Amino acid sequence: MKTSSFLIGFSLISFLSVHAEEKTIKELARAALVHTNRHSSASLLTDALRQDEDEAKREVIAQSYNVADHEKVISVMDALIKLYPTEKEAYVIRALRKSEVGELDSAMSDLTKATELDPLFSDGFGLRGELKRRKGDMEGYKQDELLAAEARKKGNWRLNDCDRMIKRQSDNPRLYRNRAALKEEIGDSAGAEADRQKAAELLKAQREKQTATEK
Repeated sequence: MKTSSFLIGFSLISFLSVHAEEKTIKELARAALVHTNRHSSASLLTDALRQDEDEAKREVIAQSYNVADHEKVISVMDALIKLYPTEKEAYVIRALRKSEVGELDSAMSDLTKATELDPLFSDGFGLRGELKRRKGDMEGYKQDELLAAEARKKGNWRLNDCDRMIKRQSDNPRLYRNRAALKEEIGDSAGAEADRQKAAELLKAQREKQTATEK
C-alpha cells in the first residue's frame, strides 16, 4: 500500500516538532547563534524564550562570547533587543561586535544606551572612550574617562546587577556566591559571609530535594 505524500509530510513535521521540544534552552540558544538563516535563528531564539525567558536570555548572552561570527551575534542581539529593549548586556555585546566590523559610531550609540540604562556602568563609559580614541577624538576619550571615574565613585554596577538578578532568582546559589565575591572586593566581609551562608543553605536544600525525588 502506498503512503500518501500528505501523511509523509505530516509525520516529518511531527517528528521535527517533537525533537525541537526536546532541545534544552542551552541547545536552542547555541543553535540560534550559529544558524546561517536569520529567520530560523530568530525562531530558535523564540523557542528558547518560551521555555524560560530569564534563563534563555542568560544563555544567549553567555554563549555569544564563544561565537566567532560577529554578524551572527549582532543579528541575534538585534532580535533580543527588539524583544527586551532594556537588556543592557545585549547592547554591550552588540557594541563590541560592531566595533570589530568597523561600525564604530553605531557601537558608541549602543554603549550610550547601556550607560543610560545603568548610569553606574563605568565600563560602558570606558569602552565608549576607547572607541572615540580609535576615531582620533582625544577630547571625547578624556571626557568618557572622567565619566567612568565618576560612575565608579557612585557605586559598583556589578554589585547592582547581581542584586537585580537575585531579586529575579532568589533560589540561585551561584548568584549569592558571585555577590559574596563582589562584597569582599569592597570590604563588606559581613555581607559576603551572609551571602556564602545563603548559598550553602540553598545548595543543601537542592541536594535534599534531589535525594527525596530519587527515592
